Amino acid sequence: ALPQQYRGKLFGIEPLQGRVVETEIKPRGSTFETKDIQFAVTTSDRWFCPVDIKIGPDGGIYVCDWYDNNVSHLEASVGKTDKEDGRIYRLIAKNAKPVKPFDLGKLPSIELIEYLKHPNRWFRQTTLRILGDRKDESVLPILKKWLIEDQAQLSLECLWAIYQIEGVEASLKFGLLDHKNPKVRAWTFRLLCDEKRLPPSVSQFVDGFVYSEPDVETRTQIASSAKRLAKEHSLRIIQSLLHHQSDSTDPYQP
Repeated sequence: ALPQQYRGKLFGIEPLQGRVVETEIKPRGSTFETKDIQFAVTTSDRWFCPVDIKIGPDGGIYVCDWYDNNVSHLEASVGKTDKEDGRIYRLIAKNAKPVKPFDLGKLPSIELIEYLKHPNRWFRQTTLRILGDRKDESVLPILKKWLIEDQAQLSLECLWAIYQIEGVEASLKFGLLDHKNPKVRAWTFRLLCDEKRLPPSVSQFVDGFVYSEPDVETRTQIASSAKRLAKEHSLRIIQSLLHHQSDSTDPYQP
């Protein structure tokens, strides 16, 4: 619901300054850096205090305004805050159209998974939550097919959906650690290690995977997950990571 020039930009809040900031994001090795472009919302009203910001199902950006003359946890704890004047603002294009009422929870799973392709993240994340609640295994064949065929955002959404329903270990036979989307490889390794153990099905080839991983952001996830594992697995992974000499100049990976 915003004009094209705002796509791909980050909108953040500055509670004490009373502003909403539009920011540009640029890659920086395994991380990123930002550059403020402009203030999307400013005011001379000193009570304006944006404390939260979200994207809505209509594609607009919602800003929660605390609206008080003092932003203080201490003052709030003793009741010295204005409880009547908080408000919510919405940022949308002038020609944006409202969304008709809907309930994704009433859709059958076979129709629901189509929303994993939606350009608005709100729909994708809500779909994932509902799929996690249902644990409907009937959609797994389609999700796995999309996971294998897609190389962009949909493949990652499918990985998350599969994890919600049955975990990812059963899908390793589809070559998830060789997937062309580096974020799928990173998240696969993270989810496998989140249980603080390395599945036997992965242990036998993890050294080669780590040694040949070309994406530095994925390698930072591998390093983070290695800290959760038993020493015999963790040290093997670190040994393989040390072969990536280019990481010595990265902001975080060394």
